[in-house]
Amino acid sequence: MWEDVYKMMNRTIAMVGQMQQSTMAAAMRGMELNTNTLARMWGVETKDVVPADKRFKDEAWHEYVSADYMKQAYLITSQWMETVADSLEPIDPVIHHRTKFWTKQISDALSPSNFVLTNPVVMKETVRTSGANLIQGMGNLVSDIQQGRVSHVPDGSFELGVDLAATPGKVVYRNPLIELIQYTPTTEKVHKIPMLMIPPWINKYYVMDMSHHNSMYRHLVEAGFTVFTISWKNPDDTVLQLDWDDYMDLGPLEAIKVVKEITGVPNVNTVGYCLGGIIQQVTLAYMAKMGDESVNTSTYFATHQDFSNAGDVTVFIDEVGVHFLEWMMEVGGGYLDGRSMAATFNMLRANDLLWNYVVH
Repeated sequence: MWEDVYKMMNRTIAMVGQMQQSTMAAAMRGMELNTNTLARMWGVETKDVVPADKRFKDEAWHEYVSADYMKQAYLITSQWMETVADSLEPIDPVIHHRTKFWTKQISDALSPSNFVLTNPVVMKETVRTSGANLIQGMGNLVSDIQQGRVSHVPDGSFELGVDLAATPGKVVYRNPLIELIQYTPTTEKVHKIPMLMIPPWINKYYVMDMSHHNSMYRHLVEAGFTVFTISWKNPDDTVLQLDWDDYMDLGPLEAIKVVKEITGVPNVNTVGYCLGGIIQQVTLAYMAKMGDESVNTSTYFATHQDFSNAGDVTVFIDEVGVHFLEWMMEVGGGYLDGRSMAATFNMLRANDLLWNYVVH
């Protein structure tokens, strides 16, 4: 008992010491910033106290002394907030992780780049357009509120077959959960072993087949591969009874079986992307247990494999968070609405996927 008390006391002392150190460092940077600002007012060029990120890449953030001061004061403060949050790590790693994540969310939201009156780039545009940019922005805001999400692109930006699902193919198999698409070969000869792409059921198969110039499927068929991909069904009340085993049975296992039947070969090369890669791992483990050697090679893209550290997404999947998600799915018809998923992903990279679009 007393050993645990001493350990907690030592951790608390370490936390307080780190907090004091962080505060002193921030105070020193603040004094340096004040000195540099006074020097700039007398025409002396100075360097940033804290390196700026891409939110402040426009020259206007350095050109105007007041904007430069706001920018650097914000960066000093946000850095201090995060280092203070880091001081909680010796006390409890889980609390530290959650505190740092939400501290970062608050810090990102309070950036001067997110507000009209403190963003010199927006102010210059307002003057140039006589305020027309703000009127247009208000229209975009109203549209986003009606849709219940922050739009990343204008409606109608993607044209099917041009910059979305651009590679020619056809559906060769369908079951209650998937459609299996085979892509049209473009070479006289093809490699003997076909490729089966297992995409995530959030982003869908066309995440690897947008336009002609950046399509992995197009690249593979032009390299002589026979390519198949799974297209997952959007959730509705017809799939509410399905669980993980069903996704494996009706997804990769069924697709591998069909690909072998169509091509007449005993082996398939599989490629798993993100969540598709996770179900590929489980499927391969199951096939190994059953002695099924149908998979020749397996490749992974952006797939988490070590779940001892699942990253920031763990903030949303503690016991309370899971109960909340279950409640949302219950009132939402049995599945999680796409807008909720989008909001979660946006928060994981808020500056790139949320505030960047708010500013624009």
